[in-house]
Amino acid sequence: MAHTREDILDILVTRLTDESMLLLGTLMKIKEPIAKEELWRAANQVKKSTDPKKENVINSRYTLDTSIARLEGAGLLNVKAYGRIRTYTVSELGYEFYQHYKNTYRSEGIK
Repeated sequence: MAHTREDILDILVTRLTDESMLLLGTLMKIKEPIAKEELWRAANQVKKSTDPKKENVINSRYTLDTSIARLEGAGLLNVKAYGRIRTYTVSELGYEFYQHYKNTYRSEGIK
């Protein structure tokens, strides 16, 4: 059975973790290339601004690395390397996925 584009986007929604979604949402707000360490701080700051009682959602380098790897592997991020530093931006597919997520799932209160 062939999957539609929406089916594939739905599968991504179920496979991505809350941490990955937080990173993607943070990148959507920033709208410019950002290094991983800066993204880590910015994502936790975004979460604290919406829920001050929350501790850091992304609380370890391991969680950060696996969350970014999921986004990168799904094709939702663009990555550029400058020596040892890699910067991240949202890919075209990432924008489409985020809009699909907002329009379909946020209105239903999921994730």
